[in-house]
Amino acid sequence: MDQIKTTNLLAQNLHSPADVKAMQFPFIKVEKLPWAQNGLWNGFEFYNMTGFHIHFNDGVEICHMQAWTLGRGETARFHNHTDKSFCEIHYCLSNGGGEGSMASDVSSQFPGTNMHTQRYFSDNDTAPVDQSAELTKAYVDAHSTKLIVPTMFEHGPLWKLQKDTKWRPQIRSNDTVDYPWHAWIATGFGTYKLPMESPLSESDQVFDLWLAFEFPSSAFQE
Repeated sequence: MDQIKTTNLLAQNLHSPADVKAMQFPFIKVEKLPWAQNGLWNGFEFYNMTGFHIHFNDGVEICHMQAWTLGRGETARFHNHTDKSFCEIHYCLSNGGGEGSMASDVSSQFPGTNMHTQRYFSDNDTAPVDQSAELTKAYVDAHSTKLIVPTMFEHGPLWKLQKDTKWRPQIRSNDTVDYPWHAWIATGFGTYKLPMESPLSESDQVFDLWLAFEFPSSAFQE
């Protein structure tokens, strides 16, 4: 993980307050985060950089952004955002091995998977993911399709769209944005048994690095 460094460039701005200049943005191993104490990410080279909220001057939120990294051959695991409501776009800063991707559940039909096109995944998200089998290539290949996100590219909406709209999300009964199961899958997934018994050597390891922009659903109403 030493390959990825963070620097607070705001510290170089003479007009930045002292507390802003002192801010640090470390990558923390996901298995150490409070919400990951169920053990699902133990032993994974998966890291999060806590982000920040961006607001207009009147306090209305524009988005929340944070950064993630994932090591070669690993998965961030499938999830569908049932506990928080936002419309999320991922921007890939570095596709370490060239094949890092968002793999989204395709248990039903959907039109198109090309980048920069509208994508609607009509997934039945009530069926639970097999949390053991999802660590295997056979299961992931059988249940999902790959959308490669190259370096300096972003993907379009992965949330379910309301009928006859451009990108307006469907909303669940608990007021969360309706998502299919989806996960970031790193290059080389299926090459190693997960979780790995020991980390890859520095010469073998490459990381995918991406930003997650979480917008309020009100931002996508067309």
